[in-house]
Amino acid sequence: MDYDRIYYENTSIALTGAMKRENNDQYLKDLFGKIKYHFVNQNKFANFEAFPELLNIIYIGGILVEENENITTAKNYGELPLVLVSFGTVKQGGIVAAVDIQIMVDAFRNHRDSYYFKIRTGEECAPAIKDNIEITNDFLQQPEILFHPNTRLFISHCGQNSLTEAIYAGVPLICIPHSGDQFYNSSLVEHLGIGKYVLLTFKDERGNNQRNGNFQNDFQNALNEMLNNFDKYFHAIHQLRMKILNDYNNVGAKKTFLDTISKAIGD
Repeated sequence: MDYDRIYYENTSIALTGAMKRENNDQYLKDLFGKIKYHFVNQNKFANFEAFPELLNIIYIGGILVEENENITTAKNYGELPLVLVSFGTVKQGGIVAAVDIQIMVDAFRNHRDSYYFKIRTGEECAPAIKDNIEITNDFLQQPEILFHPNTRLFISHCGQNSLTEAIYAGVPLICIPHSGDQFYNSSLVEHLGIGKYVLLTFKDERGNNQRNGNFQNDFQNALNEMLNNFDKYFHAIHQLRMKILNDYNNVGAKKTFLDTISKAIGD
């Protein structure tokens, strides 16, 4: 097993190195010129309005979520609705510092009589439960929590899987991106009107990571906006969710994927 792992790692490194040579641009043009269909881990309804519709781009975002039998669970909020804070399914440490978690906890205290806050962090924060605010280092079944009828808000790094799960569950978001496509996804959340985007870190003109000095105020404002005007954001994400579920009942991401593969083989 170790030999196989090392072999594939070395092969991957070699291929990456080859793509960085002088003919890299032409290599990529030739490669993408041979691609008949491009599968995208995104739902076609959760996109920017101005994004062009191309026949060879196939949206299959949510293909795993659609296997979850709870996707049609209706929202029915009771007392002390839940606010979930989690920055990824696996990796937690190093994404959000302990000082940033403390800023969030301080903001949560203003709403502790009306909500229960569950925060999953890395080992930089000690587990604790006080005043309806819980900090845990344990692995959480994120989809199950999001689909729970009492979950009201999701504070996330806004990775693609987390965003898809939140949309299917009908839970508005506060996005605090850290890297990669998370910044794009966070902008999309605001564009769709299903949440707020709070900047924590960014890269300056030299490519160095910088911290948003106004994060505390920005986060407090975003939290107040989401909780005080919840109906507005819930309505927007509910409308989006219903479009997706109607499409799921008629076609669905899995059938779209299999039909496209079948067509490609047939052609």
